[in-house]
Amino acid sequence: MLSLLNTKKEDFFLMANFREKSTGLPMIIWVSERGNTKHAPRIKVSTNLNDKMIEGQTVSVSITEPSEIMAGMGLKSKNLQLVIEFIELNQSLLLDYWNGKIDTTDLVLDLKKIN
Repeated sequence: MLSLLNTKKEDFFLMANFREKSTGLPMIIWVSERGNTKHAPRIKVSTNLNDKMIEGQTVSVSITEPSEIMAGMGLKSKNLQLVIEFIELNQSLLLDYWNGKIDTTDLVLDLKKIN
């Protein structure tokens, strides 16, 4: 059986996406479990401020060091500050999800929105 786990398009299907209504952020974010990945805990963040995901217009932001952009570019400083605030508010929850300690339902129910 051919594995599609290494394709970029498949990455987004393995992630839970959240919009402003759930996060308070003006962009979409994606959260995933560690799975078979080897990289550090992170979330993906859309660099555009509309309600559509456009492949290639994302950055990866560290959950453990929220001020660190791990991959990608194009996130404005004020938006990065909002993402940092969101991660800091939800850091333990995001890490529990990353480490498979909670499921997506727990994440959805306990996620805190920034003001």
